Amino acid sequence: MLLLLLLLPQENAVEEGKSRHRPLVLEGAPDDLRALLAEHEIADRDFPWTLSKKRETAKLVEYELTFPSPLKTDVEENNTVPCKVWMPKDDQKRRPAAVMLHWLGGSFDILEAVCARMAERGITTLMLWMPTYGKRRAKDPAKRTKMISLDNERTLLLFKQAMLDIRRAGDWLASRRDVEPSRVGLVGISLGAVVGAVVSGIDLNFRRVAFLVGGGDLPGVVLHGSKETAEIKKLAEEKGLGRDELAKLWRPIEPLTYASRLRTDRVLMLNAESDQVFPRACTDKLWEACGKPEIVWYKADHYTWAMALPKILDALEKHLEKVETYAAPAEPVAGAPLIRVLLKENAAEVGLEFAGAVDVRRPGAADPLAKGVRFGACAARAVEGVTVGDRAFREPWIVLESSEPFKFGGRAYEGSVHLVASRAGGLHVVNEVDLERYVAGVVGPEIGPKSPMEALKAQAVCARTYAYVSWVDVAKSAQRQVFDVYDDVRDQVYRGMPEKGSDVDKAVAATAGRVVTWKEKPFKAFFSSTCGGQTESGAEVFGADIAPLAGAKCGSCGHAKHFAWTLRMKPADLSAALGFAVKDVAVASSTRGGRAARVAVTRGDGTEVLVAGPEFRKTVGYDKFRSTLFTVAREGDEFVFKGNGWGHGVGLCQEGAIGMARDGGGWEAILQRYYPGATLKGMY
Repeated sequence: MLLLLLLLPQENAVEEGKSRHRPLVLEGAPDDLRALLAEHEIADRDFPWTLSKKRETAKLVEYELTFPSPLKTDVEENNTVPCKVWMPKDDQKRRPAAVMLHWLGGSFDILEAVCARMAERGITTLMLWMPTYGKRRAKDPAKRTKMISLDNERTLLLFKQAMLDIRRAGDWLASRRDVEPSRVGLVGISLGAVVGAVVSGIDLNFRRVAFLVGGGDLPGVVLHGSKETAEIKKLAEEKGLGRDELAKLWRPIEPLTYASRLRTDRVLMLNAESDQVFPRACTDKLWEACGKPEIVWYKADHYTWAMALPKILDALEKHLEKVETYAAPAEPVAGAPLIRVLLKENAAEVGLEFAGAVDVRRPGAADPLAKGVRFGACAARAVEGVTVGDRAFREPWIVLESSEPFKFGGRAYEGSVHLVASRAGGLHVVNEVDLERYVAGVVGPEIGPKSPMEALKAQAVCARTYAYVSWVDVAKSAQRQVFDVYDDVRDQVYRGMPEKGSDVDKAVAATAGRVVTWKEKPFKAFFSSTCGGQTESGAEVFGADIAPLAGAKCGSCGHAKHFAWTLRMKPADLSAALGFAVKDVAVASSTRGGRAARVAVTRGDGTEVLVAGPEFRKTVGYDKFRSTLFTVAREGDEFVFKGNGWGHGVGLCQEGAIGMARDGGGWEAILQRYYPGATLKGMY
């Protein structure tokens, strides 16, 4: 009997854990708004929570969730955030989810029914009680207040607490294994629509937002004089507070303050034609401030909107389940420059394969040397100019163009191929391609094509920025150069066309034209595999002394294979690598990022040689020394090097970007962490 009881499901099973906060995205925010946004950053990196199972049906499981509020008040009951969570019972591994925000009244039955119905439709829903409502209402009558009142200090405090609580709820959803972090949305009703419009403008990690019977312009809502706002309107009039005074007091909690940060295609507004609480003018102001998103009007008022619940559920489901899709850009992308990539340098002979007809011309010339040539699989070499297959062109530099991709070295490439006879008698092979398609050929080889989508997007911006700056530098050069970038680690690893419709293609299309800038100018957006916990200053490695490359804390690459490494070397082996007898070795000085700036090597005769850290790593071998972030100690007859990370450590940490994306961080937040102070800009 005891065994049978142990095997039975436990209805009130309790799960405890910790989840990580997603950082705010400040990209694109005007300077006068950044201070307000920064006030809503959460200092704690992680937060604890408790989840209790309460009920199960054939289609869903209902839970109670609690976590501490990031902001404490003098009302103890208010400092723990109670929530209800409805999880679908289906086979989806990564489903959409939404935080649901209630209205002014104290009855939550309708909202709970909405949450349950949405869960039955495959969307995880979380309803939380905002400050002063439900279980968070003060037991002491003397401490009971409303979220919005003319006690402005109290109002701002409670609204800020609500914003932080909602952010924390969204971060909890993003941490769930059955939720897709990039598909966490938010739905607010009435008061919840006001709060939701503010918090989604502050925290862009909410990707789909819906506002039901809500609006903007709080002074207009209050002074309109509905029964819900009659009391506060009367107090405002008694204190002589008009529209302008209220607007100034309530700017930090005004939806219109943040609406411009919301992406129009991510917003849905559902409104009642005869709303008594939110005048049409106030709803229109929010709609216009959000960029005129999709809006639906129901023949109802503020209290009878639930009569249209079936249609509302359909609209919410359709909106929250949308997946942001991006078609691969047309070639070439309008305004994108053509970049020249060196595929082979000074080769005696190269093999090429063309599927379609090829036009041959001189670089920069309009008239072709030959038109519609069928080369097929052919060899090219430098013979009194350039010879391709059986066609000889008495030109030292020719361009071959086809509407079909060409193959070189077993890989397919888009764009044209330049064949340039070198002074040494060999042949340079250069691929000239639209910058966006070049970026698509870099992202996969650099960070891995199976990386999370948000990490792929961040890598795409880095690759585009690096290449764009290289292209500009070459264009400004006085010397005539045949290429802009190498196709290997001397610049960025480029391997031609990715699979059409792949995540890489989608990531490049999603960020098309975007680069990171400092003081309005793009900069070399360096990146490396694994920083080991702290990125390095660009001034130390590349002489790039700018704020976005000054170095930053990572904290997200601890999962990486080479986060920590140990290398043991005999003195004889180190001597063979350096070319002289080695008696001892020590780190003589370190960079700002903690890497070895100078390595002191004591020779067999007792003299000391100082070797730059990067040069020491290069000489001994990149395959042995993953980075210069290491310490060294003598243990018996061995030198023991203990290090962290892989690569130079400047700029984006690729494994850190992957870690952030897995924790629900968006690509803008990833770039913000690794290039602090940089801004995003569309170059075309």
